[in-house]
Amino acid sequence: MRMRIWLSALTLAGAFNASLLAQPLVWRKAERPAEPQPTVRASSGTSGGVALDRPILRATYEERSQPGAPRTLPDLYSRDSDYQPSGQAYRIDRIPVISPPGSVIAVSGPTPLPLPVNSMEQEDNFRAGDQFATDRGPIPNRSIVRLGTGQQPMPTAPEPREQLPVGNWIRTFPTTPPAPLSEAIVGEHVLQGGPETHSRLYFKSEYLLWWTKNDKAPPLVSAGSATNENFPRADGALGNPDTVVLQNGSLRRNPFSGGRFTLGYALDECSEKYLEVTGFFLGEKNYDFRATTAQNAVLSRPFFAVNPALNHEFVQETGRTGFAVGSVSVHAPSQLWGAEPNMVCKWIEGCDYRVDVLAGGRYLNLRESLTIVEDIFQLPNTPGPFANTRYQITDRFATTNQFYGGQVGVRSNWRCDRFTLEGEAKLALGVTHETSTVDGFFTVPPDVVNPDPRRGGLLAEPSNIGTFSRDRFAVVPEVGVRLGYDVHDCVRLTVGYNLLYWSSVMRPGDQIDRNIDVTNIPNFQARDANGNLITTPVTPARPMALLKDTDYWAQGLTFGIEFRY
Repeated sequence: MRMRIWLSALTLAGAFNASLLAQPLVWRKAERPAEPQPTVRASSGTSGGVALDRPILRATYEERSQPGAPRTLPDLYSRDSDYQPSGQAYRIDRIPVISPPGSVIAVSGPTPLPLPVNSMEQEDNFRAGDQFATDRGPIPNRSIVRLGTGQQPMPTAPEPREQLPVGNWIRTFPTTPPAPLSEAIVGEHVLQGGPETHSRLYFKSEYLLWWTKNDKAPPLVSAGSATNENFPRADGALGNPDTVVLQNGSLRRNPFSGGRFTLGYALDECSEKYLEVTGFFLGEKNYDFRATTAQNAVLSRPFFAVNPALNHEFVQETGRTGFAVGSVSVHAPSQLWGAEPNMVCKWIEGCDYRVDVLAGGRYLNLRESLTIVEDIFQLPNTPGPFANTRYQITDRFATTNQFYGGQVGVRSNWRCDRFTLEGEAKLALGVTHETSTVDGFFTVPPDVVNPDPRRGGLLAEPSNIGTFSRDRFAVVPEVGVRLGYDVHDCVRLTVGYNLLYWSSVMRPGDQIDRNIDVTNIPNFQARDANGNLITTPVTPARPMALLKDTDYWAQGLTFGIEFRY
């Protein structure tokens, strides 16, 4: 019986020893050098891990660098003071841990290091000397910066390090790393949508409903009652009590309709810089006026006679009851257009706003004219060579203003959900090339006997007929505001207001000199109070080229649609 008991005991002991010898080397009990050890069997520290059946030790850099020093679990969350050897200063830069720390599930004894521990970087990477298994995710990297004695730590970006997969540090288990951080995060700001950040190409089309500054000319047409017996040729002259001014010189053309088109292209993927080209126009708008002798006994064109024998307000009659019938028409068109290429760069950007600065060139073109036409038919009982004859007298004043300059500006955009509010201010400095053209005609049928060959009308005479030009410094500021609504991710509707100012331009009404030498008027006979014919010209010759300039503005509403790609 005893023999059977001993044999059974030996058999069980042999099987137990065989099972122990069959275990892998990594999980065997490790031999450790004799050293004072805390009596703690299970402890958690700042590392966030729990060791089973062995303590977690913390050591200074000098202690951990000594040959034969005990190895400890890596202290991932230790204080910077743990790594400060005498005479040296260190800083540990950490990046955020992607996966949360887990728990240590097994610890083995010390193993030889693959490389000697001769620097903080080597030990901090993965050479702790102790193998352990953990369910913690990839261990964060730390960048160690060594400074001289007495120097303060300076900011530095963490150096790229290889992240360890889940498992022990020497022999790892296959695993899938966590997803990387989104590239849409830049610092602490997430890029916003909209044409300013994501759209590489955009096109804006706007309808303009604008008003401009009216042109002003001297009184052009008047009417009288044919009762002035002392000065029969001055009926309708300004200042007479029975004179009625039919056209006071105001050339009202408002409002104008036009369009503005903008094409922009981003030069980089973040739309921080882009090239923009804008062109606009106000369609030609005319001012028209016409008066006839059917409604007026005397139809006249007033002016001031500078001849010494007269030296007062005078008229040229277009029609008089019983002598001549006729009409006076005034035609004054105006057209404005311009273009501007700009380079736009981002200045400030927030979560719901953006401010850009721009610089470029500007061109403006303003074309206007004023034409006055008298259509006269002399009745048979009219004295003179043109009895029973129809003829026309034409005066034409035209101006062209071209602005060339450079400009700078600022543009802000604020958004809330689908609504946007945009403000813009620009200032252009440059030169206005001003051109004034004056011409006049006296037109008669070819069968008239001895027609007067002189060129000229009434307000346009040989003394001021011609083309005149000059350059003037000019300032062109512009401000605007738009309210937009995104009906689609790529389509926006806008409504806004714009104001454009131009400091120096020529306008046709300002080029009229109503001081006239009556001897220069073709086929015109003027007499003094005694009935004597006036034939002596005055010096200097009148009318003259005035070349006056003034300011100009255009303002109004804008209605647009914008496409972004």
